[in-house]
Amino acid sequence: MKNLWPLLLLISFYFYQCASTETSQEAPFQTTSADSIQFSKENTAPTIKLVETQRSNINLKTIAARTAAFEKQFGAFHQHIPYTMFINNQLYFIVATGDWKEDNWRDSNQNAAPKGSYKVGLVNELNETIIPIKYDKIYNMGGVAPNLMEVELDGKLGAYDIVGNELLKAEFDGIYPCNNVKNAWVQVRKGDQFGWLRTSGEVSLDTMSHYNKALFKAQSVANLLTNWSFDSNSETLIPIFKTQRTFQKDSRVQQEALLVLPSYLYQLGLVPEFRTEWSPFVRNGPGNGETTATIETARKTGNNQTVISAFKQYIAAPRGYYEERNDIITVNEKMEKIDVLSIEHYGIQGPCSPDIRFRFIDDNTLEVMMIKAAHHPTYTMMTTYTYHHISANGKISSIDVKGLYPFTRILKITDFYFKGCFSRDLTEEERATVKEDDYLNFANLEHLTIDDLDVMRNEIYAAHGYIFTKKKWQDYFAKQAWYTPQFKNVDDQLSEIEKHNIRAILNQKKKMEGHEAEFINTTYGVFVAAG
Repeated sequence: MKNLWPLLLLISFYFYQCASTETSQEAPFQTTSADSIQFSKENTAPTIKLVETQRSNINLKTIAARTAAFEKQFGAFHQHIPYTMFINNQLYFIVATGDWKEDNWRDSNQNAAPKGSYKVGLVNELNETIIPIKYDKIYNMGGVAPNLMEVELDGKLGAYDIVGNELLKAEFDGIYPCNNVKNAWVQVRKGDQFGWLRTSGEVSLDTMSHYNKALFKAQSVANLLTNWSFDSNSETLIPIFKTQRTFQKDSRVQQEALLVLPSYLYQLGLVPEFRTEWSPFVRNGPGNGETTATIETARKTGNNQTVISAFKQYIAAPRGYYEERNDIITVNEKMEKIDVLSIEHYGIQGPCSPDIRFRFIDDNTLEVMMIKAAHHPTYTMMTTYTYHHISANGKISSIDVKGLYPFTRILKITDFYFKGCFSRDLTEEERATVKEDDYLNFANLEHLTIDDLDVMRNEIYAAHGYIFTKKKWQDYFAKQAWYTPQFKNVDDQLSEIEKHNIRAILNQKKKMEGHEAEFINTTYGVFVAAG
């Protein structure tokens, strides 16, 4: 028995060391390399060597030939082989079982088979399983973070790398980017808990596991939202091609890929679930289905509700057509959406470049500036403003302010509000001076005219029911459905904001008198709608 004591002490010391490793706080990191993150010696978990993935030089003919070879050799093993990915010169195939139908994953998804009636997985070119065939959805590699591929099962999220390591079991409610956070691959949420996935492949919800405590809070609370940025043209985002249609000759469809939008954007309603008219071969041009999403601002309002201002733009078709959309979203501390205000702008590039901008007047009042087609007696396109209220519980409602210039009743204006883009047709006098070969057909102004300023000022009085004495203004406001003449004097009804703005408008008018042309800086051009 005496001879066993040294052995028992050695075993006790070993278990003590293991227990210490599990409860010790992580030591300061020595490196931030994306390839291999070295943890302290106390952390004995095996390190996963990250496989850097980027878009290869995609040769569609080569992929077509190799896809045909795969289907010939291994097609009998799979009910469906709907999609393929080309990563690091290797082909990978999304395979499906069950009630899989053509175009299950599509923009509208209205005709898709119900989730659960089919399952998908991923195999490589040798038919080796990378992702088991048990998931409802497989996302593009690199959508939420480089070298990481999200999966979804029964509404829960997981993740894999390209060599088949299951980085996250499909039991998480959120997977979020966390760029510039040392050694963190992504941030994760499980119910009310937040945590992080190490670049070594381990996940932790323990607040002692990382020095950056922001990883254990909602991104909205921890101010990590400014790290959010998605670009469908990123070289780390891997396209998914249809095996059935990708390689048709002499057809643009051969260039179109499937984009499964990252879960963190889709969950908040910032983007559609799928985008099928996306061509990764086209850069910065119309018709490529480009999708970008960035967070412009994030701030708290009301009962700790966070407001996210997100900008997205889709260039959806050639010939200058575009779709632009901006969202204001309120979320709770679990990153769950409360309400959303969507501003969508469809159309065609015109004399005024499309532009949508948000600005918070205060914590509960939002200003939306937009250049769009106008219901105006003079301008066909112009800079417009709308205002919205965000309640304490995160609900968003529009503030109904009548007239062309609602800002005069919302805030004290500066010279900024007299400027913008104001496009109109040529007057008869201007047309008479245009040479036949010049084809000029519109005038563009950078500043409101003196007549516009008079309308702006009188709108303030009209909003209070002022009875105008001049026929010009009687006739003008009689055409406004919102105007009801009631009072000969409304001075006692004017707010301090409105009084300030009347003075500001009169001061601007005085500056412009005799110099109007310099202020408005009219330019002429040609605009022909695509057809």
